[in-house]
Amino acid sequence: MASLSHAHSGWVRPFGLGQVMAFPFRFLHGLIAAPALVFLAALTAMLFRPSDVQFYEIDRVGLLALIFVLVVRSCVVRDPLWNASPLIWPMLGLMVLAATDLLTQPYEAEAWSVFVAKWIVPFVLFHLAAVSFGDIRSQHRFETFALAVLAYLSLTAIAFLLNVRGLIFPKYILDESLGIHADRARGPFLQAVANGVSLNLLALIAVDSYRRGRLRGIFAVCAAIAVPVAALATRTRAVWLSFVVSAATLTFASLGPRVRRAGLVLAVCGGAGLLCAMGFCDMQSLNERLQERSSVEFRMEIYQAGWEMFTEKPALGCGWKGMQQGLTRRIDDFHQGAFYFHNT
Repeated sequence: MASLSHAHSGWVRPFGLGQVMAFPFRFLHGLIAAPALVFLAALTAMLFRPSDVQFYEIDRVGLLALIFVLVVRSCVVRDPLWNASPLIWPMLGLMVLAATDLLTQPYEAEAWSVFVAKWIVPFVLFHLAAVSFGDIRSQHRFETFALAVLAYLSLTAIAFLLNVRGLIFPKYILDESLGIHADRARGPFLQAVANGVSLNLLALIAVDSYRRGRLRGIFAVCAAIAVPVAALATRTRAVWLSFVVSAATLTFASLGPRVRRAGLVLAVCGGAGLLCAMGFCDMQSLNERLQERSSVEFRMEIYQAGWEMFTEKPALGCGWKGMQQGLTRRIDDFHQGAFYFHNT
């Protein structure tokens, strides 16, 4: 009986009041000790924020939690958060120009939301990344995360191309009422261009992993086959062109033989993927995208009007509202509710 009481008290002791009070501090200590994992968790929240659920704050909560953890870590270990890289100066200059434009205009919530998403958040993440991934182990974690995201985006795009909708997750990607480009492989970004740009950039990280020997064997072969097909599935000419330029640059302008080999393999797999798509998939939509002229003419009109506006005010620009008014005044052939520069 005494032994049972002793065992029972030993089982209860870890859940005492002191342990409960100490748990938040231990949890915070664990977060401070692994800033790379906190950063990757915030990126995951931003990537998979469900657009069909009215919980838009999840990515903001992730960002604020990341900032809080790294600020506390900086105070504890005396590690500065400021990144002294020369890259901060053009970023800071563009951010100041954009803020100056907004401060001279009447307050609009949409304009400030775009400003924060386009300038503030990338600038903050750039500095926090330098602290979060300051050693080789944390950099390997980021590399593993990037490769996992590349695999997910590639498989999702290929499932869309083959019309295997059951493999696409989350399901809001298939909701035509959300975002744009519902007829293309757009992934969780809900825009085919954003999906294609991510595939291209992550593929470059994969090539560097292959160069250093971290990505090899069957995984390297699968990536070389899947990524070009996934880029083709976006059905976006800008993505196709950027992928071709990337593969050509890797093949002909790289100094390393492994990188040149990777670029050549990507080009060959891209061509093979196109031939397979011609044989097994509906090529009508691909041909329509390749031959479509209206969108090209529309963008050329916008680029020409934008260049004229830039020559008039090359320093500070036309402003948030001035851009819309200037484009509307200069473009006569297309009647749109609003005009935007593609790939701003």
